[in-house]
Amino acid sequence: MDLIAGEVGFLADFIPSHGFGDISFEMIESVRRQVSPDASYQAASIGIVKALPRPCILLEARLALKKSEERNKAQLRLAIPVPAEPTQSLRAVHTTTNQPARDIGIYLPKNWKVPAKSVIAAVFETGGSARARENLSWWRTSSGTQLPNCPVRVEARRVGDSVIALLVAEEDSDAVFAA
Repeated sequence: MDLIAGEVGFLADFIPSHGFGDISFEMIESVRRQVSPDASYQAASIGIVKALPRPCILLEARLALKKSEERNKAQLRLAIPVPAEPTQSLRAVHTTTNQPARDIGIYLPKNWKVPAKSVIAAVFETGGSARARENLSWWRTSSGTQLPNCPVRVEARRVGDSVIALLVAEEDSDAVFAA
């Protein structure tokens, strides 16, 4: 339901284009209060990120298995018991990438493992919230595939057993992809 509300309730035409300022959780909360104070924070976050003029990714990270491990686990339950189950890793289980990010070629595939050196991993371990400058190229698969070189500002906060994070392309990221 929050996904639908985020799509419909926060269309770019209904969100004030001025005053976005620094893209942050505080800015999202401010816009939510102005535009639709009764909307859930999750719906507002999804909708506002999609309406932002700057390339931005919203993600939820929590412990999860790789897709192949999840499939194998389900299949093995039907067969014989296995003594050791795969170990869960911190993964981006839900992602929302806005159009400006897609336009310059940045994205974050669902279920990718969060880099150990990311502030997202640190916040998952210690709780609270934090900000850092990172690079999307830190995100790699076990087979070696990696995301493009793109400097991002990351804001992460622990919420229950998850971390919610905003990854905002730095101002000069458009130039990196235009070259």
